[in-house]
Amino acid sequence: MEINSVTAAGHREEDELECEDYLNPMESLTPPFTNEGFPEAEPEILQIKVEGDKLDYKDYRESASVPVTNGGVTNRQMMHFLSQVLVEIKEVKNAVLALRQEVGELRSNLGEQNRNQSDTPSQFPIRLPLDSKEDFFKAENALRNEVIYRRMVSRLTLVGGDNPDGTVRRMLKAVMTNRLACSFNWAGKGAKQSFKETRFQNCLFEALLHHFKESTLHSFSDAVKKWLRYAPEREGGAKRK
Repeated sequence: MEINSVTAAGHREEDELECEDYLNPMESLTPPFTNEGFPEAEPEILQIKVEGDKLDYKDYRESASVPVTNGGVTNRQMMHFLSQVLVEIKEVKNAVLALRQEVGELRSNLGEQNRNQSDTPSQFPIRLPLDSKEDFFKAENALRNEVIYRRMVSRLTLVGGDNPDGTVRRMLKAVMTNRLACSFNWAGKGAKQSFKETRFQNCLFEALLHHFKESTLHSFSDAVKKWLRYAPEREGGAKRK
């Protein structure tokens, strides 16, 4: 009976040891478990792979045989790279702001031009074509105003033409009737009025230069002289010989 009790006690002790080993496996190891002999974690490095215009970022270890020229950078290099990117972004932002300002100015100028072109007769003091000397000299006086002068140039610019001489004729036709044109010549010879010294002449020449920058005052004056010379014929008078 004593042997059996000892044997039973021995089995219980073995069972308890097995349970302890199962529940606390680390404590049963000899020598105690340590991380000695295991390699320490290697520092992470960021690999940047450029494909087209996109950047692909991947982590890899220093032990990887990837050349630096292929995009391997340390965290410090990455910070330097990001700082350069921020500088470039700031420069692009400044360029965009400058472009916005230019676009705003262009829109403002275009809006002003559209307003000038859409003036009604009640808003714009000069009604074209002019038909009498009285109307002409009233218009000349109104053109002393710089705003009105600029609006007149803008209106005449819209007339246009295929060539300089044709453009001059079309603008003169828009400014005055043939009846009024009979009262003018270029230099004011005889009993006629001089068109050379008028503000309308300046307006027409500026509008012509808008389309044909190579035009000269001499070629412009020749076209005006010819148009005025044949005004009586167009009005129904005797033909010039």
